[in-house]
Amino acid sequence: MPQSLEFLPHLLASLGVVLISVATALHALLSKRHSRSAAGWIAMCVFFPLVGAALYWLFGQNRIYTRAQELRSKWPKAGHVLVERTSPEILATVTKDPDQLETLLAIARTGDRVAHRRLVGGNRITPLHDGEEAYPAMLAAIANAREFVYLTTYILDGKRCLAEFGAALGAAVERGVDVRFLIDGVGELYGWPRAGRVLAERGVQVARFLRPSLTLRGLHINLRNHRKIMVVDGHVGFTGGMNLRDGHYTQAPHNRHPVRDMHFAVEGPIVTELEGAFLDDWGFAEGGGVERAPSPPGPARGIAVCRALPAGPNEDFEVLSWSLLAAIAASRREVLIVTPYFIPSREMTGALATAALSGVSVRILVPEHSNLAFVDWASRAMLWELLERGVRIALQPKPFPHTKYLAVDRIFASIGSANLDPRSLRLNFEFNLEVHDRDLPQKLANDFERDWARSREISAAEVHALPLLIRIRNNLARLLEPYL
Repeated sequence: MPQSLEFLPHLLASLGVVLISVATALHALLSKRHSRSAAGWIAMCVFFPLVGAALYWLFGQNRIYTRAQELRSKWPKAGHVLVERTSPEILATVTKDPDQLETLLAIARTGDRVAHRRLVGGNRITPLHDGEEAYPAMLAAIANAREFVYLTTYILDGKRCLAEFGAALGAAVERGVDVRFLIDGVGELYGWPRAGRVLAERGVQVARFLRPSLTLRGLHINLRNHRKIMVVDGHVGFTGGMNLRDGHYTQAPHNRHPVRDMHFAVEGPIVTELEGAFLDDWGFAEGGGVERAPSPPGPARGIAVCRALPAGPNEDFEVLSWSLLAAIAASRREVLIVTPYFIPSREMTGALATAALSGVSVRILVPEHSNLAFVDWASRAMLWELLERGVRIALQPKPFPHTKYLAVDRIFASIGSANLDPRSLRLNFEFNLEVHDRDLPQKLANDFERDWARSREISAAEVHALPLLIRIRNNLARLLEPYL
C-alpha cells in the first residue's frame, strides 16, 4: 500500500467517530427538553466521543414512549377526558372560608389544565404510620377480599413481609379471588428470594414492569415504576410512598436499619382511579390492552375532594411538577414539605423562595442522612439559596425518614410515591393524589410539628461554613442533578 494511503483507515475511522458524535450531540440538542440535560449529553459527546455517544443511545433515550403510546391507543380513555373548570361548589364541602376556597380553586384549576382528570368528592384518606399501622390494614383488606386484589409496589422483600403478604395473597387465590401482583423489574432485584417467584408459587398472577435484559429494548435503567397502589374489590385502596419491606417495622427488636414512612388508606369514589392506574400498568407490563374497565365508583365515605395524578415518561411527566408548583404558588399562610430526597428544580426553588419572601411560612424536613449519600451531598449544595430567602430547613435524625408529602395552609395535601428530585418527577412512573380536605392536611401538619421538634434546623451560615473539600464534593455531586 502506498505510504500516502497507510493512514486512510485511521482517517476514515476518526471521521466516523466525529460524525457519530456530532449526530448524537445534535439529536440531544433537538430532543432534550431540559437545557442542562442536553448540555450534559453534548459535553459527553465532545469530551468522550465514542463512549459518550454510546451511553446516550443506550441510556439517554425514552424508548418506552412509543411503545406506551401504542398500547394506550387500545386502552379505555375514561381517565383522560377534557375537564371542565372546577366550580367552587365541589370544594365548598371542604371549607366555607373565602380565602381557603380561593386557594383550593387556584390549585384545582391548574390540575384541570395539566392532569386531564376530574376532581372526585366524597373520599376519606387515613394516614398509616410505618409497617406497624400500614401492613396490618393492608393484610386485613386482603383477608376480606371477595372479588379481586390488585397490588403494585417497587420493592417487596424481607422474610416477614414475604411470609405475611405471600400467605394473605395465596389464601385469597384459594378463595377464588382474582389476585394480581405487579412489581418493578429492577425493584424486584432488591430482595432474595425474588418476590414474584414466591407469589407465583402461591398461585398469584405476577407481572414485572420493564424487566432488565441484554437487549437495547430492555435497557431502561432510569424508567422505573415507583408507584405503590393496592385496590381491593374496588372499594378500598392504599397508596403512598411505602414499599413492602421488613425495615418498615420500626419497632421490631431485630431491625438494625429501621425506615420510617407513611402510607394512606383510601376510601370513596377516588378508589376507581387507583384501580384504573393499576390496570393501565398491568396491561403495559403484560404487553397488551386492559381486558376490563375499572369498577364503578363506590359510595361517598368522607368529604375529601381528590384527583389522581399518575405521571411518567409515557405521559405528560410534568403533571406532578405543575401540580406542586401550583400548590406552592397558591399558599397564603404555610407550606410544609417532607421528602427523603430533596433536589429541587430551578422552578421549584423559585416558587419556594417567592412564597417565603411574600411572607408564607415555608418549612422543609429532609433526612440528616438518607440511604443515598451522594443525593445528600447534591442536596446540601442547593440549600443555601432557599435558606437565604427565608425558607426554613431542618434535618431529621435517624431512623431514616422515607415519608413524603406536601401540605398547604392545612387545607390541601399532595401525597403519594413521588420524591422531590428529578428521578421521581421526570424519569419514574409515579402516582400521587391531590387532596383538598380539612382532616388529612391537619393530621399531616400535626405530624410535621412533632418531627420538626425533634429535628435540627440549619442556617445559610452553617452551609457556607462547611469545609472547602466538603463543598467541592457536594457541588460535584450537584452536577449529576438531572439524573439523581
